[in-house]
Amino acid sequence: MANTSESPETIEFINQNLAALEAGNYSLTIQQQVQNTDSSRGSELDETFSRTYDFAVLAPRFTLPASDVVSVFPFQNSQGDFTTDFPSIVLSQSTLPWERSGDASTPQHVPWLAVLVVEAGEDATVTQLAQASELQSPPAKTLCYPDLEPEYGDQLNAPCTVVDLSVDLFNQIAPMYDVNDLGHCDLTYLTHARSLQNVGPTDAAEEYAVIVSNRLPQTNVKTTAYLVSLENMAAFLPDSNYNSRINSSQYDTIRLIVLKQWTFTAVNPDINFTKLLKNTNRTPSTLQFPDLGSITNATAKTFFSKGYTAMNHTLRDGDSTVSWYRGPLIPAKTNATVFNDSKTIPYSSADALLYYYADQGLFDVSYAAAWQLGQFLALQNQKIANALYNWKRQTASAVVSHWQMQILQSNLGETIPLPSGVMSGTDLLHSTLSGLKQVLENRGQSAPQPTKPHLGVQSSHNAVQSAFSHLNETVIQGMTQNDPNLSTVAAWFQDLRLLQGIPFNYLVPDPNMLPEESLRFFYVDLNWIEALTYGAFSIGTSTEGEQQRDPMLLKALTHALADSTPELVTGFLLRSEVVQAFPNLKVEPTGGTLIRKTTLSPSVLFCLFSGEITAVQISEAPEGIHFGFPEETQIPFTKDLIALQAAHGYQPGQKTQFTVTIQDTSFRSTDTRVMKVTAVASAIEQGLTTHGIQGKRFTAAEFGLEMTEGVQAVNFALNHIS
Repeated sequence: MANTSESPETIEFINQNLAALEAGNYSLTIQQQVQNTDSSRGSELDETFSRTYDFAVLAPRFTLPASDVVSVFPFQNSQGDFTTDFPSIVLSQSTLPWERSGDASTPQHVPWLAVLVVEAGEDATVTQLAQASELQSPPAKTLCYPDLEPEYGDQLNAPCTVVDLSVDLFNQIAPMYDVNDLGHCDLTYLTHARSLQNVGPTDAAEEYAVIVSNRLPQTNVKTTAYLVSLENMAAFLPDSNYNSRINSSQYDTIRLIVLKQWTFTAVNPDINFTKLLKNTNRTPSTLQFPDLGSITNATAKTFFSKGYTAMNHTLRDGDSTVSWYRGPLIPAKTNATVFNDSKTIPYSSADALLYYYADQGLFDVSYAAAWQLGQFLALQNQKIANALYNWKRQTASAVVSHWQMQILQSNLGETIPLPSGVMSGTDLLHSTLSGLKQVLENRGQSAPQPTKPHLGVQSSHNAVQSAFSHLNETVIQGMTQNDPNLSTVAAWFQDLRLLQGIPFNYLVPDPNMLPEESLRFFYVDLNWIEALTYGAFSIGTSTEGEQQRDPMLLKALTHALADSTPELVTGFLLRSEVVQAFPNLKVEPTGGTLIRKTTLSPSVLFCLFSGEITAVQISEAPEGIHFGFPEETQIPFTKDLIALQAAHGYQPGQKTQFTVTIQDTSFRSTDTRVMKVTAVASAIEQGLTTHGIQGKRFTAAEFGLEMTEGVQAVNFALNHIS
């Protein structure tokens, strides 16, 4: 089973994560000089050899692969209280913002990417160019990468998305750039890298690049964030006084490459991560029919309280009735088993698992449905059906031959030397004959060589039954443990027993059991899992002899799954807008170990745990940490300072009681809500220095740390929320 436990992460903020070489075309010249050391010969033998190699360093330029985007904030098409958050994007290539340059005129490393935030109704138009080469011939009065030079590997004939901004709008929202003070300009402060430790089973560090915008969204306005290319365009960004550098008589529009765009709406502050989760429906706390008070029949109320629901049931003779059904997710723990381990034959059909309540005149079809579903899922997967059938057939053949070999050895009174490992019945018979020949030769006797092996006994059901009854399960497990078919089958059954591939209506048979904006805890009914397993295992079993064989083979499969089958499984289902609005939610249980976490639909999160959980904490993903000011605040903002050095009892990276106030003068306009990044950075740096918690320097890394608003988390226990 994969290690799906979640450990605390450590995040390191990095000012710049530079690539060894920026993208572009390069030439490498190698020279070797041969010089005569014999003074009598002069320099007539001196010679210089040289060779030049041309190569290119490639990096995204006109488009960005979707796989390079880890996350965006706010999330695509999301609605929430984003009015105090600066939109941002996280990229998987931590060096990408510095693989090209925003200003080729300086040897210093200037980011070439920026996030621009545009509101609905503002002068911005997105266009899909048929070919990237059209960037070299923009419309009249449109500024578009005047120094753009083709590079090796450029796909100039590929489509390219651009956004046309009016020069006035661009000057209002673009970050400031000052080539004479790169350490204190908006463009450089808004880009940093992050390294996350302890993020997976290997605990290897994962590095990302983060690009933050400089604009806060307005309430109830559809907003779009654009990740744009500023390659060699820094000279056209506003200057240190936020004045335009673009000649308005020459240009009225600026065209920029769009590498990623996402849309969101900042709405009522009541719609946010914490409030949505704290307001989830928790009655009842476990997965069952919610309105038991409306049920007057005592028997029905008992069944509904146990997680059952009444389903229409069409019988084979055409009659219709109502039957009880309960899925694998139940409201209470049960240790009882409906399966008799001493049975010779596992349940060979779904009908064998139908239960009839004579006092009610109703069937319970829960385990019968599980059995039938297991069989359908195995048949649906041709690879698994074939592997299961072949494993059963080959194992049966090998077991019979092994048993025959034991009989032969017993009659000879001597062990026949055989090679180690699992063999088919035919190979084992040939090896047995070879071993017998060796034994007889050692005795001075000769053994006849059959011209054709006689395997008729292998196909006999009696032989199969006798062989499996005489060999203990340890021997059979040893014979099958290295079979590649068993590995394939075991991996699939492992996933099946974790309910992968189970249709949602089998898990939650009544939508009233999981209404919108609700959370329900549950136990997993391992009896249901066993019935599901029996149904899937029935593939390749049709005769009585094969049915007699299956219990031992099922034990061999169970042995292969021993390390991945918990004795108690619990979990929860969350149906909420939060699941879609905040991808990759982090889940931390109390009292159990996470063994599966998945989304069953855009709004439903499904988690399973080994052991009994008593509580669970749900929080935003670590990469979902965002940048801005505390929720439900307005200009002027108050920002808690984070210590950059140990002082006053605080450790580096720890939030302190000290604050700094960000006045309205730190915004270029309170109407557009565009921040003067350098002014805010200076205010924070001064606050850190005043309280003696400043670091050795204040770069984009420190600014990113101070502007971080940590991920939100909500704790759920079986009976309360915090």
